[in-house]
Amino acid sequence: MCNRLAPLVRSLSPATKFFVSFQVDEAWGRVTILPSAVDHFALSRTFDIDVLGLSSYPSFFFNNPSEIPADYFTKLKEASGKPVLIAEGGWSSAPPGKTESPATLTVQAEFYERFFSVLDAADPVLVIMLLFADLNLNAWLAVAPPASEPERALPFALMGLVTSDLKPKPALAVWDARFVAVRRPIGVLAIARQAVPATVSSSALVSVSTMRSMSSPLMVKGGPNRAASRTGPEPAA
Repeated sequence: MCNRLAPLVRSLSPATKFFVSFQVDEAWGRVTILPSAVDHFALSRTFDIDVLGLSSYPSFFFNNPSEIPADYFTKLKEASGKPVLIAEGGWSSAPPGKTESPATLTVQAEFYERFFSVLDAADPVLVIMLLFADLNLNAWLAVAPPASEPERALPFALMGLVTSDLKPKPALAVWDARFVAVRRPIGVLAIARQAVPATVSSSALVSVSTMRSMSSPLMVKGGPNRAASRTGPEPAA
């Protein structure tokens, strides 16, 4: 489908960048409950795309962020020969088998330290993390079907940089340290800018999968700035 659609999209909008998303953890063979004989690195070269999307949830597969290989993202980039973007990802403050605690909150913050290091090596054109704020599962349960299993959603629900009532988690300080805290609201988004070199300009992006909510933490490389989105009021000058 991708290879059939790409020429049509380009004919209608030449500036649009076309991408598909690969699951990084699965490509590295980390998802042992879903064994696959597919060589994802070779497969990444078969799509008619401009950018390769990557998704990763390392807290399901690593006990400590320091265990994440330095080439965790660059290996797929090199295999595909394409620039990359992070389509989704995160590290839970309540990983599978654990409850949230000061220790797990610290490890989540350590993930972002490691994440930025691994990320810089891949030089992505766009980064979208799963959540800015934790999800309120109690609110969801009020309207969820009777057979719902909230415990299965918990690791994903606690991947935010702040709690569901917007109280900062330690990971937020790591995120904010990456960017200058000058934000200008754009609708529900607020943009924080930091002047850094950028070699790839951002363009319209089309994916054959659904784009995530724009309330997610977002980084965009474009022109002389790198931007990160956050919800909330603009701080005083």
